[in-house]
Amino acid sequence: MSALSKLEKLMYSIGVVDKASAPVNKIMAKINQLSSQTAGAQDQMMRGFMGAAAGGLALSRSLAPAIDHVAALGEVQSLGVMQSGLDLLTKTSFEFGAQFGGNSAEFVRSAYNIQSAISGLSDTDLSSFTNASNILAKATKADASTITSYMGTMYGAFKENANKMGKANWVEQITGQTAKAVQLYKTTGAEMNAAFSTLGGKATDKGVDSAEQMAVLGQLQLMTGSGSKSTTQYAGFVDGLFKAQEALGLSFYKESGENKGDMLPTKVIIDKINELFAGAGAGQKAHDLNKAFGSKMGADFVTNMTPGLVSLEQEIKVIRNISDATEAINMAKIIASPWDRLSGTFNAAATAMGQRLLPVVEPFVEILSATFMGVVGLTEKFPVLSSALATLVVGAVGLMTVMGLVNVMMGLYRYTMIATGIATSAITVLTKIHSVGLLAYRGAVMAAQAATWLFNAALMANPIGLVIAGVTLLIAGVIALVYYWNDIVSAFKDTAWGQALSGMFDNVTAKFNAFIDGAKSILEWLGLLDGTEAELKARVTTAIPDNAIAINTPLMQGYMQQQLTAQQEKNKNSNASSAYKVEKSPFAQQLSGSISHNSNANTDQSKRVYIDNVTMKSDDIANDFEKLMELAG
Repeated sequence: MSALSKLEKLMYSIGVVDKASAPVNKIMAKINQLSSQTAGAQDQMMRGFMGAAAGGLALSRSLAPAIDHVAALGEVQSLGVMQSGLDLLTKTSFEFGAQFGGNSAEFVRSAYNIQSAISGLSDTDLSSFTNASNILAKATKADASTITSYMGTMYGAFKENANKMGKANWVEQITGQTAKAVQLYKTTGAEMNAAFSTLGGKATDKGVDSAEQMAVLGQLQLMTGSGSKSTTQYAGFVDGLFKAQEALGLSFYKESGENKGDMLPTKVIIDKINELFAGAGAGQKAHDLNKAFGSKMGADFVTNMTPGLVSLEQEIKVIRNISDATEAINMAKIIASPWDRLSGTFNAAATAMGQRLLPVVEPFVEILSATFMGVVGLTEKFPVLSSALATLVVGAVGLMTVMGLVNVMMGLYRYTMIATGIATSAITVLTKIHSVGLLAYRGAVMAAQAATWLFNAALMANPIGLVIAGVTLLIAGVIALVYYWNDIVSAFKDTAWGQALSGMFDNVTAKFNAFIDGAKSILEWLGLLDGTEAELKARVTTAIPDNAIAINTPLMQGYMQQQLTAQQEKNKNSNASSAYKVEKSPFAQQLSGSISHNSNANTDQSKRVYIDNVTMKSDDIANDFEKLMELAG
């Protein structure tokens, strides 16, 4: 390979790729084909399975009400109820569902409790008891099992009266009376069931009818808030009544007539007791009643019932006048909503249709049951074959699982590729956004620079800006001129045009000095210029001393003015001219000598400037002059 050229190597690589591409593509095609076939087979199997399961579930759901109803009928039938009674019970359950809603199977199961509690019921009585119990349960917001238990308890307590009236008529009356008591005393069917379950037949044995017992227990429930507590007090009162009449010397039983030996009405008994203790205090009354009844419950009963005696008698009459279940039916209709009735009728229709369909379906169900039992028999008869079949089933399920996992992996691979593409696209978009952001940033920077240039241009265009720029340039020029003065002079003094400029400068200076002198003379002649003021006449010559200093400041003028004044006083009577020469002080003479010495020391006289006269004004001439000299070097 090392001897091959670059082109040959490239062709060799392409050849290798071409040789490998075809087999790889074939393998991938096979894998894709297998995956597609497996997915199609699994999809077909799942559709078939789901279709069969959905059909079976739909059939089961549609037959569920009928199956449940038939199961409930079977429970009732186990108690010895004939088919005619079951048919009547089914019809009654459908009518109840149409009026008040509910489930027909639950209705039938409530009949099981009634049949268990009350033996010897006819088909009609069983349907009447069951219907009345369910109506009362709906009217008093109780469940059917509670009310059926209540009906069994009430039948046990008032069995004699029920047999005398007829069980169907009696249960209708008890249903109506109970519903009225619940309405009067704001109680529930469950509380009434608890009250009568505890009381039993104690009051009935003493001749108290159902209306009075319901009214008394209802009154007590208003006071105690509980059916069982009210019953405990009423039972204590009934049990201790005979002992109390002997202890108190009163009569609480009927002494003649058809009902001789029965208890007097509750209101009459309590009125007698209250009349006996009319003058006694509450504590004494309670003590004596506890002793008379032999328990606290009898005394509490009298105390709690006393406030309601006025209405008790009227309420007993109202309950006693009820002879059927009309009151309970009206209450149940108010509670039942149209949606309850719709649900009840739908359940009744589904149950009725299902009962007609079950005889057709049940033979197939029996066949399926027999088939599965046959499978059980085969496993017992041929254990090896059963194991082999089970292994095949497990293998098939395992193969399906593996192929499913392969499909899952292929799907994950595809989703991964899609996600990778999406991520790549997102990164590309972010990169472009970043590039756009950079461009925007650069544009913002350029805009800021342009704004800065515009701002600077605006400042330059403004007169104030031009003034500031001019002053700045002037200061810079002065500083540069001072700093580079010697170099500038050296550069220009030896040139022809430099000497020409120097001559021009001398001419201008001479003319300017002549103009100044003429102006001063005119101002002095007009009296506008004080003749006593010392003058500084500067003469610029071609030989300018290096160390000479041109000073015309207020400080020097003050000092020279002071010297001039002294000289004027000294020469007051002389005919001197108006311009006086300032005599130099020792310090000035020393300064002049120093300047002269420095001037002589310097061989180059072309750049020297000297001061002929100096005029100064100062409040402290000595101090200011010393400062001036320090500045002059």
